Amino acid sequence: MLVFNNQQRSGYEEIASYSPRYYRSIKEMDAVFRLAGWIIDLMAQDMEDMVAFQFLKYMDDEALTRYEAFLGIASDVDKPSDERKAYISALLIGSGKLSADKIVEIVNQFRGCDCEGVTLEGSILHISIIVDEDFTQMSSNSMCELIKEKVPAHITMDTVFYNSISGKIFFGNIMCEADIIEIMQR
Repeated sequence: MLVFNNQQRSGYEEIASYSPRYYRSIKEMDAVFRLAGWIIDLMAQDMEDMVAFQFLKYMDDEALTRYEAFLGIASDVDKPSDERKAYISALLIGSGKLSADKIVEIVNQFRGCDCEGVTLEGSILHISIIVDEDFTQMSSNSMCELIKEKVPAHITMDTVFYNSISGKIFFGNIMCEADIIEIMQR
């Protein structure tokens, strides 16, 4: 993300361009220009980072940890940063009434899962989620906790995770692809 677009020339070249040409042949002035240019380059990079870190997508680990502290989330530095960012994205989705569309949007923020359906039967909320092999137990726990925080207290949540393993089956001399095992976890 480039906001200031100051990459055409270095800080040294910028500073030196504002002074008379013969100053560049003086070693002391050249050293002053190089120091000032280096400081300007550092300052420009810090300003770029400051603007970029305002957006969750571009945050580094340090900014992400500060943002989690601001939101009151216990940060887990053992989790990959994309998983932490997905949790924060899901947390920031909508407020007010919780609908099936919001639940689907929350679930789809997490990598490796797809919400198949959300239904409310009486006081039980059924959520069906299809996951792939990259999906971790830690992600499922944090996803369930996040949805439970948004669901009203009188509604019980029933979450089912589906994981199917595909493979090749041979019938005589014909090969077919099929779902060999379907794992369901509540």
